[in-house]
Amino acid sequence: MANELVQLDGSDLSATFKGTTKISALTAEGFDTSKISKSVKGADALAMWISGDKSMVLDDCKAVVETLASCVDKKANVVWSASLSGKKHIVVLAGWRTR
Repeated sequence: MANELVQLDGSDLSATFKGTTKISALTAEGFDTSKISKSVKGADALAMWISGDKSMVLDDCKAVVETLASCVDKKANVVWSASLSGKKHIVVLAGWRTR
């Protein structure tokens, strides 16, 4: 099992995605957020799972979180998790409400 630095549970996700009617799942190898940034534009909710090797530091996570959070609605619910899994990758769920 990976070492969890920050962990999300079902209640975090339930609260984050409350009221959303569409959810997309996205992944990226490494910490490249360019494709994900375009896909989450305007989202009302965002959950991120960031994994890295033992050299990953919280500043790496902060850069990913800030980059992706800047693409979503200003009032969006944003939560994230980080773990040391030996491999750098990002998994993202983005949700939108019907307007």
